[in-house]
Amino acid sequence: MLLTGGGVPVQLGLVAGHAAADGSALSVLREEWLDLLHGRELPPLEGTLTPLELRRRGGRPGRAAQGGGFAAVLGAGAAHRPAGDVRRAAGAGRGGPAPRLTLRSARGGAALARAAARLGVPGSTVLLTAWCALVAHRAGQDAYVGAAPTANRYKSALARTVTPLSQDALLHLEVARAAGFDALLKSAWAAALNAYRHSRFDALELWAMIDRVTAERGSRFGRDVVFNDVSGLPGALRPAAGTTDPEPGFELTWGPEQVLPTALLCFVHRLEPVLELALWPDPQLFDRDEAAGFLAGLVRLLEAAAEGDVPLAALGEVTGVRPPGRGGDWRLLDGCWVSPAAVAAALSAALDGRPSPTRDLLPPAPGRG
Repeated sequence: MLLTGGGVPVQLGLVAGHAAADGSALSVLREEWLDLLHGRELPPLEGTLTPLELRRRGGRPGRAAQGGGFAAVLGAGAAHRPAGDVRRAAGAGRGGPAPRLTLRSARGGAALARAAARLGVPGSTVLLTAWCALVAHRAGQDAYVGAAPTANRYKSALARTVTPLSQDALLHLEVARAAGFDALLKSAWAAALNAYRHSRFDALELWAMIDRVTAERGSRFGRDVVFNDVSGLPGALRPAAGTTDPEPGFELTWGPEQVLPTALLCFVHRLEPVLELALWPDPQLFDRDEAAGFLAGLVRLLEAAAEGDVPLAALGEVTGVRPPGRGGDWRLLDGCWVSPAAVAAALSAALDGRPSPTRDLLPPAPGRG
């Protein structure tokens, strides 16, 4: 849709379904529309594959992603979910309306730049590490598992292709094995590279594999945690600012709700000089105060990492974010938090009140209780 004023183009609205274009493709379209509106010639298409040419030449992706990426993670029972208060979250399903919470923070941007300089790595890697550490801490899990969409434009012929090439990389990071933030960052870099290496796959074959793992393990993988860093895309769109301050120290703005099949979805729009990201937290797992506290804790963690290594055992004190309280007989078994008493009660109810032997079937498990 093109709006004009006095015969001069003023605004251009473009709507494209995700089945036709991913974020990188939309950036290409935006750039080319602006070139046309300014009377500039478009770059030549030589060497750029069209969607039809891509289909003819590319064929189907191999099965390396399923065998070396998703299957290895899911088969090991690592499909963790960021839990809230277990009593409030019990029985909570995915897919409800989630409000958008937008963070704009010059404090966060400055801390991210200092931490990146101290550690000698890109700011995006520092932010990813902080995200993984804080989500695992908030969930009370030893490991982080989450989707990290990647553009998959690794060939020059794909750089300006207008088609959906983005697919999920499944990031699995053993957080508990690192004593501090610096060591975790090194592991996060390696884990991200491995995840991206397996991010080109046939979606139908992937979900067939997920169905098989579901039947074998009894728990279904969900795209519960998603971290999508689009800060590197040219012309990446950002949510509207909550104030007119171009560089607020710390600003949180609540926006509209969306129905999303996730528990925690984050879009990173800009790293510096102002850190800007949007978070959609499942309200059944995070109330508004908890969601705001989570982002405040993320900025505090970046500030602490800018000054020196942060012991992961001190994340609660550093960030103010607390893991969920799990009292009683809750156990961490095979990557899942299990309450034998709750399982026994559910089975007994399903068996018309007959007693369940669940307590005898679940062995004691080491780890956090």
